[in-house]
Amino acid sequence: MKNLLLVTALLLLVPAAAQAVFIDDFTTGSYVLGREGTPMPYTVSATNTDPSGVHILGGERVVTLEKITGSSTQPYIAMALGFGATYNSAFGCTGIWTNEYGKNADLNADLTIDGSTALLVDVTGGDLSSGPRPTPLTVTVVSGAGSASVTIQLISNQKYFILFSDFAGVDFTDVDYISFAVEQDPAINDAIDFAIDFFGTDSDAAVATEVTSFGSIKSLFR
Repeated sequence: MKNLLLVTALLLLVPAAAQAVFIDDFTTGSYVLGREGTPMPYTVSATNTDPSGVHILGGERVVTLEKITGSSTQPYIAMALGFGATYNSAFGCTGIWTNEYGKNADLNADLTIDGSTALLVDVTGGDLSSGPRPTPLTVTVVSGAGSASVTIQLISNQKYFILFSDFAGVDFTDVDYISFAVEQDPAINDAIDFAIDFFGTDSDAAVATEVTSFGSIKSLFR
């Protein structure tokens, strides 16, 4: 009986493992945008919801593609269940792809609750390294204390970490809005194709995700 009580006490002293909460794991809300529409520039958008809030932070993703130059079918973006989100373009395309969280209702999210200290962007496929062709990604975070934007360069298939401390004046214990905007400019990253597996925090880095070849993703939308 004493041994049982000791084991029970030890179990109570062991902290529960932090449950990683993705900003977006791209397993909810399919879309294909940008395969139509001329003349340019023009903007297309879609709103996807996740009532559980497990797969999309705040339960809503607003995705927008601003097509500045290209053709009636290029550039375009797509999200397929189990395959992540993709950006695809031919030569001479200029576009901005934005994913927004908390656009229509404050997130009131504490992104530090599991010990996280950085945002995480996981790029899993594409041809960014062929060249290379650096692709600007601007992340904007708004909290009650302030707002800030940080721009990094996507250069290959890897996980990118952006420290919370890089966002001056932002309170990551009470985040109301986050956006991720990727820009294509033919002068620096012409005809790029790539896929994003998820947006999250650094506590999500060790979470196993299903990785599928970029070719199989792109073939779904030819």
